[in-house]
Amino acid sequence: MSYGPTMFTEIIYDHRGTLQNWSVEPGFQVSLPKLTTLNLTHEQEYEYYMGTGFRRQLTDISILTSWFKWLDMKAEYAHGTRPNYYPAPTLDPFLAGGDNASAVITLHPERHLRLDEIYYYTRLAMRGDVAAGVASQGQVIFTNHLIRSRVNYQFTPAISFNAIFDYYSLLPNNSLVASTYSKQADTTLLFTYLPHPGTAFYIGYADTFQNVDYRPDRVSPYVITRLPGTSTDRQLFMKMSYLLRF
Repeated sequence: MSYGPTMFTEIIYDHRGTLQNWSVEPGFQVSLPKLTTLNLTHEQEYEYYMGTGFRRQLTDISILTSWFKWLDMKAEYAHGTRPNYYPAPTLDPFLAGGDNASAVITLHPERHLRLDEIYYYTRLAMRGDVAAGVASQGQVIFTNHLIRSRVNYQFTPAISFNAIFDYYSLLPNNSLVASTYSKQADTTLLFTYLPHPGTAFYIGYADTFQNVDYRPDRVSPYVITRLPGTSTDRQLFMKMSYLLRF
């Protein structure tokens, strides 16, 4: 249906006149029938962080489509460089190789029901020209995964039910990044009665599981485990709001 180049640029200074960021992002976009779009972008960027200027670059490709009425999809992948903002205590922030990927699938099996499946992936790894002698080229700094399932059912225009299930994991290399090995699973259930905007009643349940275990017989009673098997935050909540009209 259409195609052509795109361009985005910006430059940011602070109030003292110090250059904080600049970016130049040329791209190319193709629009197809049924809300289908393809994008290819290359970014050249500068970022001033903790007294150091980092020159970053990133190539990004994405596709978005609603080819079928009952299915929406979006996928994106980016590869380039970005700073390690939280290096290990013995290191200064440095530029590393980064990969980001995401996929979103939305299903509409029937008009009352909506299902969303979401996945985000982030990876940071050493480059061959950075921090020589500290780590080998390609050594992973951290890997991050986030998986989300979301269910929405609209019983009537005023009554709905939502459920969200999350799984999150951060797998760090502690010789290179100051982060903690963590895995977490969350469940959130919510019923909503909304007769009109401003007036609503909510009742919900939330539970969080983390990869910790409590062992009171030890000097340090909290122990990191492989799987998120311990409930650390469980709530049953209600909320009401009412709009007063004058």
